[in-house]
Amino acid sequence: LQEQIRQRDGWVREVQNLRKQIEELSQQREQLASTYDAGEHERISQQVELLQPAVRQAMAERQVWQDRLSRWQRESAQVRDTVKQIRAALEHLTKSLHAADAEMQQLPSGYDAALHEQLRKELADLQPAWDEALRLHAVAKRLDSLQARHGEVQAALQSAKEHLEQTRRKLQDLAYDEQEYQHVMSQFDQCESMLRDAETQVRVLQERVQQREAQVATLEEQWQRLQEHLRELHELQRAVRRDETVRNWLRSFADLLNGEVVPELQERAGELLNLLTDGRYTQLKITEEFEFTLYDEDRPKPIISGGEEDIVNLSLRLAMAEMICERSGQPLGLLVLDEVFGSLDADRRENTLQLLRRLRDRFEQIIIISHIEDIQAGADRCLRVEYNPNQHRSTVQEMGILQSVDILSEEPSLEVATSEAVSQGLGGLFEA
Repeated sequence: LQEQIRQRDGWVREVQNLRKQIEELSQQREQLASTYDAGEHERISQQVELLQPAVRQAMAERQVWQDRLSRWQRESAQVRDTVKQIRAALEHLTKSLHAADAEMQQLPSGYDAALHEQLRKELADLQPAWDEALRLHAVAKRLDSLQARHGEVQAALQSAKEHLEQTRRKLQDLAYDEQEYQHVMSQFDQCESMLRDAETQVRVLQERVQQREAQVATLEEQWQRLQEHLRELHELQRAVRRDETVRNWLRSFADLLNGEVVPELQERAGELLNLLTDGRYTQLKITEEFEFTLYDEDRPKPIISGGEEDIVNLSLRLAMAEMICERSGQPLGLLVLDEVFGSLDADRRENTLQLLRRLRDRFEQIIIISHIEDIQAGADRCLRVEYNPNQHRSTVQEMGILQSVDILSEEPSLEVATSEAVSQGLGGLFEA
């Protein structure tokens, strides 16, 4: 328990330290946020954002026109080279034509087969140059349109340069410094990175705080349960001490009561035993556990018969009945004896009946339940109870007068009828 308390206190201190770290990180974040002018940075950022589309568009147009100019310049160079080749070929053809005319004038009249063959070969050699001249002639026809297109490209390029220059002047009018902008953006990125790191640390610390708080709550709940268990333990200990005290008191009371009751019970039971046995047994010893020992002429009798045991038990019951009657201060209304004559001989049964007659002044009614018919003569009234299993009825007959009494008004179930059969018996009653 002490270890859990120390652990809980350590976690509480750790939670406090984590909260201090969170506060320090929050202060650092505020200091970083205050190192630059947020309004000026916002204004410059807005202006830069407004000019960024125009700059990007101008740069894109500039690149497009530069690409077009480069392509047109290459095409113009190719056209100029082609024109030069065409002019050279035309000059060569013109010279060849003039030479051919001169040679034709110098030709003698008549057909010269050798000369014809030579001219045919020269014509075949000049045919590729003629084909090239025809191709270049078609290109030369496009020269005017290409030159016009070149002028348009130059004009568009000049317009793009002017637009770019206007954009640069606007940037200069805004006092925009790319290095300063990059420096501010770098600081801003650093601040954002530090802020994200701080927020990450704060989240980690908050999670640790939540974990520690959950652990503290768990420990507090365990502490409460432990306190409840301790209270229950104290209550149980008090109850045990109380029960032990009551047990000691009861034991003392039982000892005191036994010290007073046992001698009197022993004396009364001995007197009754003397009457029931015609003086055969006059002494009876009873222990604190109410175990009896029968004495025969001052000698303990370790082994007694079943009848002797029944007569001793009857003596004890009658003695206790007398003591209860006397101590209650008023007579008891009823004494019931069930099968107390089963193991007694005729003399002892007669002695028992005479003893019961002497108890009439202490009990208003004494009922004896027995199957022995010899006791009928000594009873004031005798009732016979018989059970008819076929009719599921019991009848009560008084000797000499037949009276039928419905004991069971409803037919019982088979289980009750078979498991609780009523035996035939005789009943004797003494009425005061």
